[in-house]
Amino acid sequence: MTRRLLSALGLTALALQAGFCAAKKDAAPKPVDEVPEYKFDGSEAVGQFADNATFVHPKGWYRADDLCIYNLCVYSNREVANGRGFVLVSTIQGFEKVKGLGNIGLSDTSDFPKQPLWEEKETAEKGLTYMAKDTVKRGTKVFSIPPVIGVHMSFFNSTGEYSLAETGQERILQGAVKLLPPETQARFWKYAQAAGLKKVRDVVWKRPLEANFGLTWQGQESGYVDEKHLMVYPEALAITHHCRPNTAFHIDSQHSFRAAVARKLAPGEEITVSYFPVVDTRANRQIRAEKWFGKPCTCPACTGDLNEITKSDARIEEIVVIEKKLNDQDSTGVSAGLLARLLSLYQEERLEVAFSYMYGLLAHNYNQLGYERRTVKYGNLAVQSGILEYGPEHNDVIAWNILTKDPTGHYSWRQRVKKKAA
Repeated sequence: MTRRLLSALGLTALALQAGFCAAKKDAAPKPVDEVPEYKFDGSEAVGQFADNATFVHPKGWYRADDLCIYNLCVYSNREVANGRGFVLVSTIQGFEKVKGLGNIGLSDTSDFPKQPLWEEKETAEKGLTYMAKDTVKRGTKVFSIPPVIGVHMSFFNSTGEYSLAETGQERILQGAVKLLPPETQARFWKYAQAAGLKKVRDVVWKRPLEANFGLTWQGQESGYVDEKHLMVYPEALAITHHCRPNTAFHIDSQHSFRAAVARKLAPGEEITVSYFPVVDTRANRQIRAEKWFGKPCTCPACTGDLNEITKSDARIEEIVVIEKKLNDQDSTGVSAGLLARLLSLYQEERLEVAFSYMYGLLAHNYNQLGYERRTVKYGNLAVQSGILEYGPEHNDVIAWNILTKDPTGHYSWRQRVKKKAA
């Protein structure tokens, strides 16, 4: 099991492999299905077609020939997600994977409250934010936000033969936004401007939420390549960041942004999430905040009493040491007392949005020590927390389910005891 990183900052862009698009200034709008073999045609008039008031978006998926660059094109559909629309800057392989999803972003919300338990507020200090209208219990689903833009990671390649300057990137992204339905464009700019972001590129690159559309075979030389994309969820821009948040989120199989409350909210309490790993020291979190927000984090966990911050860092450092020991099958000194200590450190640090990983470690190590009942207890807790943090289809959630159903039949049963006896 590995801890999931939510931020796409620092990821290496994929190499661009195809050539320039052929120039064709008078390309007429064509639905994708009517273009045989998806031959790429382009134009230097990037984005100008979208400024034309007479432009009518075809039904279904449309490939904007004027927005092709290298092996990437802009694909749009104004009908998906109940008319919210979606625009994709990607390879033909990425497009085909998205098209195969059907109605991207249209996730099941049957387990959500009939009426939202939160409301959008505008404050002088933070601008737009979301606050609980009433008491909200742990596990309550609060957001299911469909994506409106997806951009292939290689689009931001900054070096080499196929690099594209930031101004060129912005021109293409501006044109892509204009392919969205007018109402969705308005929502995009409302939340972008409220977050202090004036460029589309800044929205995509400085608020990165990553989605992987799976592996694509690129030939013998390159093998399989991940179709990684950065996704834009406009309404999520208004969710306040906190290094000790009260709400967990993940991207589901339909690539929707899904969020659920990780600890009980009081009426009027702000809904918060962390956009980078919470099990980290203040200094490292500030480095991530600089990359993400362009400024240091100002949440109470980062700006509070210095003595408390020092104690917090010490707890985080102890957590890292214990987790390393628990993940090492050959380590000695693993005991029920050490596992109890890890639990108490997570609770003291208010790391509810990361409890699933901790519960999973407890369950696995209790099983290695031969504690069947404790394995079941913490395995079930790992599953419950994992569904909030990762979604029910995540590999770790499935693994914890398997462990919990049959601890004594699991390969890890009494593993540390047997090794010690040997």
